Amino acid sequence: MLAGQISYDEVGVREQAAVRTTWREQIEEDIASLDLRARFEAEGRPRWSEADEAGDVTVTGLPAETGSKRSTTPKRSRARSA
Repeated sequence: MLAGQISYDEVGVREQAAVRTTWREQIEEDIASLDLRARFEAEGRPRWSEADEAGDVTVTGLPAETGSKRSTTPKRSRARSA
């Protein structure tokens, strides 16, 4: 939005709000268009890690014939009582 013509710090409060809104919209569009599975497969990456909706880490990828996902979330240890 500023296109290097002026510094973000040089514009007023309303203009900064407009810039932030534009940046947020552009980032949301970029995220929505990501297809990391296709990118990783094209790069020959057989496996990759990602977070599921609950924030748990899962490993995705090979073996391709099963399309398996397995959780790699570490088991949580109980706190020791004093």
